[in-house]
Amino acid sequence: MQKSQDNYDYPNKPYSKYVKKLEDKGIIQGYMPIIDFKKLGIHVLVVLEVKVTPLVWNSLSETHVAQRLREVPQVISAYRVPESEITHVLVMGFRDIEQKDRILMKLQTRFSQEIIIKAAYPISVNRIITMSPVGLLREVLDKKEPSLEYLFLKNRGSKAQRHD
Repeated sequence: MQKSQDNYDYPNKPYSKYVKKLEDKGIIQGYMPIIDFKKLGIHVLVVLEVKVTPLVWNSLSETHVAQRLREVPQVISAYRVPESEITHVLVMGFRDIEQKDRILMKLQTRFSQEIIIKAAYPISVNRIITMSPVGLLREVLDKKEPSLEYLFLKNRGSKAQRHD
């Protein structure tokens, strides 16, 4: 937590009081470990767009579908999407491409009546840029209008460097 404290200036109050206040309000609901996927042996992430079929919806409630998705060990995060072409977006982690292929092919064949893969985007864990909601939390707490100038839209007085 020291890193967050150093990067954010809370006027006239100790940092821990702000954190405690956010915890008491239920804004901070818990803490999660920051995982080095490579050290864990996970080298491939896949963002999946899937559609749960009517066969499932006719037999399971929304809560039960969500619970089943939480029980899949490879699912890192899952989102319910109220769209016609997909029902969920999943982020899954795999040791390698072979494991990813085996599991996704099993979904396509063995579970094809229950779930349809609409799109799959494999990503190397080396390509993770950020997985933190802390910046968004700070922006909301500051109650400032977001400025997009910090992106790459404006040159901040120095020559932009391209790193390929």
